[in-house]
Parts: sequence; C-alpha cells; structure tokens
Amino acid sequence: MARLTCRKCGKLFEALYLGDEYCEDCSAAVKDKYHEVRDYLWDHPNSTASTVAKACGVSVHQVMLWVRDERLEVSEDSKVSLYCEKCGTRILSGRFCSACQKAAGKAAEESARAKQREEHASHIHGTGMGPKGGEDGKMRYF
Repeated sequence: MARLTCRKCGKLFEALYLGDEYCEDCSAAVKDKYHEVRDYLWDHPNSTASTVAKACGVSVHQVMLWVRDERLEVSEDSKVSLYCEKCGTRILSGRFCSACQKAAGKAAEESARAKQREEHASHIHGTGMGPKGGEDGKMRYF
C-alpha cells in the first residue's frame, strides 16, 4: 500500500493500487457523478461535453477524462474528434486505435518473454562437461 494525496480534496490516504487518484469519500462522489453523466447521456444522446458538464455539475475536463478512460464514448457524428496518439486515426474513446493497441500488446508481450528468458538464463550456473581427456569427463558444477 502507498500513501497518496487525493486529487480532489488533497487529503492523504492509503491507496490499495498505485492508480488510485481519490480518497474513499471523493472516489464515491466521482462514481456518483459518473453515473449521473452516463444517465444524462442516455436521455440526451449527442450532447456536447460542455452541455453535459453544465447539466451534471462536473468539469468538461472530467467528462473528457472519462472518454479517454473508455468509460464514455464520442458519437460517430460528433463535432468533437479524438485521434489515436500513435497513428492519428479517428477514434471514439480511449487513447489508441484498436490496431495500435494490438501492436502495443504484442510488443509488451514479446518484451516480457525476452525478460523472462534473460531471467531464466541468469539462473543457469555451473553445469557442463569437463574438458576432453580431463580428470573424469563427467558433468560437474563450476
């Protein structure tokens, strides 16, 4: 557990995960606001971020964070455009298009495998054949 400062109220709190940004009280309030925004969008599809923010009492920044976190999605015909941070393709939510997400996942997987191979190789010590014509030619530890 780590001690972090709440982004909303500034209070120190014990975080279970390093990704936690809010204390328990503020986290509950943010979740309630998210549900309010989601319900508003259900009743008022194609609303702008500023309209949603005003109607629900949240910041436009918070609404866009939920879009970037893939909790909300921009409609196909929206005037707001989001683009993949890697290749620039238009996306409806998140930070990366599906192709770049797949590529990043494959690269991370290969990196993890390479690290695992290195780790495994670093633990192999001292086995091998003795020199030809050596003492007894049997396997030995160095």
